Amino acid sequence: MYRMQSSLMGLMKLFLPGGTGDTDRAWLSSVESTRWLDHVRLVLDGALKIARVLELEGASALVHCSDGWDRTPQLCALAQLMIDPYYRTIRGIMCLIEKDWCAFGHKFSERTGGDRNRDPQRNKSSPIMLQFIDAVWQMQRQYPRSFEFNERFLMHLANAMTSGLYGTFLYDSRLQRDVNEVKRHTVSVWTPVLMNPSLYANSKYEMYDGPIWPWVSCKTIQLWENYFFQWHPKFYRCRWACSLVHHGASGSACDTTSSVDTRGDREAVVVEHDTPHRETPVVSDPPALDLLSTPTNSAVADEDGDHGGSSFEESDADCPKRARTASEAYTQKASKRNLFGLGRSSRQRAQSEENGSQAVC
Repeated sequence: MYRMQSSLMGLMKLFLPGGTGDTDRAWLSSVESTRWLDHVRLVLDGALKIARVLELEGASALVHCSDGWDRTPQLCALAQLMIDPYYRTIRGIMCLIEKDWCAFGHKFSERTGGDRNRDPQRNKSSPIMLQFIDAVWQMQRQYPRSFEFNERFLMHLANAMTSGLYGTFLYDSRLQRDVNEVKRHTVSVWTPVLMNPSLYANSKYEMYDGPIWPWVSCKTIQLWENYFFQWHPKFYRCRWACSLVHHGASGSACDTTSSVDTRGDREAVVVEHDTPHRETPVVSDPPALDLLSTPTNSAVADEDGDHGGSSFEESDADCPKRARTASEAYTQKASKRNLFGLGRSSRQRAQSEENGSQAVC
């Protein structure tokens, strides 16, 4: 537990502006020294062994840790994601988290440091749930078409654990949540997902009934940059610029399922594998988050029309108008500053060539 805590703290220090992570020469060695990627790999490897015992050998598997609310939900939930395609859907992973994490007593408050003020010497925070979400992202990156939810959905869960905006991840047990009437006084973490399902859905999803077998190796485990870099000033400015460039393009720029989903005109390289959905991760431009296309005033509900007594509304109706105005103003300024390196003489030459080609036609 304490090793996971120190591993995450060491990793987060690398993403602070002006920290040790700003030195390119020491970046890879600094990330490796935290052993975060190795911990995620070991969790995936344990879940893969359980899935193979259940699916290939047809045997039962007994999973336990010291208490039953840390490694047990990690391994069991990941194994079920590998075996059962239902849990790879949006509603399926909702049920999986409610069952294996919330109902079975994972201590969200204690593991996220919510009770450290009562006893600073008894700090039992540990990124157990974050490791699980990171492991799901690793599988999603290898099988980009096998998951109905996209990367935005996973980032929503990861940020919701510590934001305190939702009651799903409050307190340490279901009993405490019932006693404090969490369902009555708070909003569920699933409410924004059910109200805006298209925002969290993978546009490339294809239903596959078989199991998936992720390649668990140090060669394939990568750093979840969209999560860990999301508050870095330079990374945020790059994402903002990309969203302005891609604003209005065809397709959903919000769908950041994996790096292989946004390769543009490059052809997908499919590996010979048991399932048709696996693709090799390739070096590509980082996916662009369209920060201006978030829908507002959505009235999409689930099939029963009920969200557990929760409501989620966007009251600012002028947001899309302001977003378009900001986008147009930024585009005009960018064109004046020649951000793409096209000087005045180059523009005149290009214009004359274009006029000549039109005359020939």
